[in-house]
Amino acid sequence: MRRLLFTSLTASMVCAACTALTTTATTTRPVATTSESVATTTPRTTTEVTEATTTTLAPAFSLELRPNAAWMGGAGCGLTVLDGDGTWHGFTSEYRAFPVESTQDLARAPDGVMYAATSDGLYRIEGSTWQEMPRSEWSRPVEIAVDPVTGDLWGANYTTILRYDGSEWSGYEAAGLMGEGDEVHPRDVTVGPDGTVWAVTASTAARYDGSGWEWWGTGSGWDDEYSFDSIAVAGDGSVWVAASDAVLRFDGDQWEVLDPGFRSPQQVIASPGGEVFVTSWANGLAVYEGGRWSMIDKSTPGLDTDRIRSAYRDDSGRLWLGTSWGVTVLDGDAGAAYTMATSGLAGNCVEYLVVGGDGPMLPAPTEPRVGSLTGLLLENGAPTAGRDVVLCTDPPSTIFSGDHPCSGHVFSAVTTTGDDGVYTFTDVPIGSYEIAWQVDETTWRSYLIGGEEPVIREGEMTQLSAVDLADE
Repeated sequence: MRRLLFTSLTASMVCAACTALTTTATTTRPVATTSESVATTTPRTTTEVTEATTTTLAPAFSLELRPNAAWMGGAGCGLTVLDGDGTWHGFTSEYRAFPVESTQDLARAPDGVMYAATSDGLYRIEGSTWQEMPRSEWSRPVEIAVDPVTGDLWGANYTTILRYDGSEWSGYEAAGLMGEGDEVHPRDVTVGPDGTVWAVTASTAARYDGSGWEWWGTGSGWDDEYSFDSIAVAGDGSVWVAASDAVLRFDGDQWEVLDPGFRSPQQVIASPGGEVFVTSWANGLAVYEGGRWSMIDKSTPGLDTDRIRSAYRDDSGRLWLGTSWGVTVLDGDAGAAYTMATSGLAGNCVEYLVVGGDGPMLPAPTEPRVGSLTGLLLENGAPTAGRDVVLCTDPPSTIFSGDHPCSGHVFSAVTTTGDDGVYTFTDVPIGSYEIAWQVDETTWRSYLIGGEEPVIREGEMTQLSAVDLADE
């Protein structure tokens, strides 16, 4: 049975400088337990996928243009390719010729061959050929990396680090080889310029030199306990790990704990040019270069959000930033931003980015395509009037200082229920959204697992099912 959980909040008591604590954009999102300024959540699972906006219905690329293509995608956001000539190709589960519900990782080999780990399969893409790779007995990897020396594909799933040598899979079970205890579950894998393989589990970092594994953990590499999510190897061979509240760097002899300037780093990305990028949930992008940290955030001309999920610098020097609201390309003091509404993006969440060579030509964003959404709000079976309803680009914040739990998001829209309990949003950019309903002056509710995902389609009115605030 679906439950609507709530906790009182008093937004006016929260100072403007307080950090907005948000739930993560995963299938299961935690319910807040604090009593100060909390917008509670209702269980929700990802359901409907937004209709793709695309210029082609099946993969088709010019061999002359493909090497400079930009590849991007995310959970529930399909896969998008911006071809070398600036043509968008978007693929989602709406198109059975090449179905992609979610992009889980992307990797590019030195020869230009692309690999895409998706919820629907692991694909090898060369020229115009999209080949689903054979499955391994250890299950499909969700994180992937290519060995620049041998061309082998490496992957990680919950229990095992996998290797595909071009003909067959082999596997290394993490428990014992990459650490001890209950938290030795692989989270990410990468391969350095010299072919050395690195992996992180939930609690350890491990290295494979071709003959065996060596691992580091709390008390044998660093002192504090951390939870790891992402690992990268820079061009100079240094190893970088995104930890729960720090960034760890290994120089070949010892580990160093660094502060990127914000808590909870999300993804660490090594640029071939020597930069190291660290993404955040809502604090912009930290860049480490030449022994110093710098920040890229929405104060940067051309960038309108701090919710940066991925980063990549192409060979022409442009910086590509994947965000929860599309992709932004920064070129000096200029920036071009694209969303589903203004481009051929298959989804607005761009969590993984790979750009070939100098990158593609940048098409001009179009005028936003818009649609509408309506629903009915009840309380104890009766229509409730005068309640605010808000659409968000990200999960509603559990602690916030603005007027509603979507305050500070790159895009939000607010409307109020009429006497009949009906609320309507019009002229909203197409895409998938989150939604929150006002219970009273100090309480909001939103989905966590279950329920409908608000999807705006071009020129259409989306009808959501009625929601009763008194339901448990």
